[in-house]
Amino acid sequence: MKKNIFWFLLLLVALIWPAGQLLANYNTITWGTGTTLYFPGVAAFEGSAKGISVNIGADTFLHKYTLDGNKLSVEMYPGSKISLKSNDKKMFRTDSATAETICYQDYSTFEYSTPETYANFTITLGDSDNCPIVTVEQEPEEPKAEPEQIDITDLDQITKSGLSKQLAAGSKTHFVFGNIVETVEILSLGSGEVKIQLSTPDKEVVLNLDKEKTIDTDGDGWHDLSLKFEGAQAGQAEIAMKMMNAVKVAGVNPGSLVKVAGGTTVYYVGANSKLYVFPNEKTYMTWYNDFSSVKIISSEDLAKFGWGGLVTYRPGARMVKFTISPDVYAVQRGGVLRKLSGEAMAKELYGENWNKQIDDINEAFMFSYTFGSPLVNMSDYNKAEESQMTSGVAVDKGI
Repeated sequence: MKKNIFWFLLLLVALIWPAGQLLANYNTITWGTGTTLYFPGVAAFEGSAKGISVNIGADTFLHKYTLDGNKLSVEMYPGSKISLKSNDKKMFRTDSATAETICYQDYSTFEYSTPETYANFTITLGDSDNCPIVTVEQEPEEPKAEPEQIDITDLDQITKSGLSKQLAAGSKTHFVFGNIVETVEILSLGSGEVKIQLSTPDKEVVLNLDKEKTIDTDGDGWHDLSLKFEGAQAGQAEIAMKMMNAVKVAGVNPGSLVKVAGGTTVYYVGANSKLYVFPNEKTYMTWYNDFSSVKIISSEDLAKFGWGGLVTYRPGARMVKFTISPDVYAVQRGGVLRKLSGEAMAKELYGENWNKQIDDINEAFMFSYTFGSPLVNMSDYNKAEESQMTSGVAVDKGI
């Protein structure tokens, strides 16, 4: 009887476990618009020196990639997407019938997403394979459009108590936010994410389902607008918008390290006015070389900030394991742990002294991490790239 109850409870947990947890197993490689890929085996044009750079055009999420000379092989699971931009106007050649190069006057782009499918393909660049040169006849300039006149008396206001609106795909809606008029345009809508265009600041933002995204609208570094995609129904996205209280303490800026006088606990101050605590010195030293930049603030000022969570190990810095298990993990962005297959893989990734580069983590901190898929091949993980692409705590936390 007890066995039957045990298996019933186990099945129940499996059924109610959030599906979003599985997504962490897939999109473990994340590139932002500041990421650059270097292709050593291709020239900007035929006859020039080898070696060009391709920029990431928008946030990119992949399961796996390999860059070899003039080829970029990618593996994409549902929810993945890739966006590339070539200032050399390269043609991105692939055997995927649904992906193509778009040529503009000064650059070319390649975009592909897998909302519900799996994809595995190779993008190839060639020395002489650039966008064709097109001569465009100069057309007479059209009269400049008059600025849109917006009657703010009938607009909904985004306040500290929050505002929730259902917005149709392709629609553009105006709201009063403080002393500005914020325009929100729904660019694309899926079941798991929505892409919107904001007017202040002028930027595209991708909102993932049930994940808060905070924005700095006035350019002072502190986030003052909270956005959240709460679901989609009948072609409409439900967007929750809320004015945030930016906590401003003298001498403290987004990204500051602080502690109280006489205390030993160090906190990272996020641009979202939340504190992220370093659980111990080992974790801290994966991000910083010393404590010289830590500022002393009063306990009253510290209490003004919200709670963000724990800072996890910096990706690529060291391997980790929990005290209750012999399993060893490599760390990826966002505290995603990838189990190593064995000693040979650890040695290949971290060198001869690999066994001196493993830190024990107390199981009490296990909840701060997410378990991704185990590492199978050496190409699944590059510790130098992982560290370089996660330049700070803010990037790691997606602030």
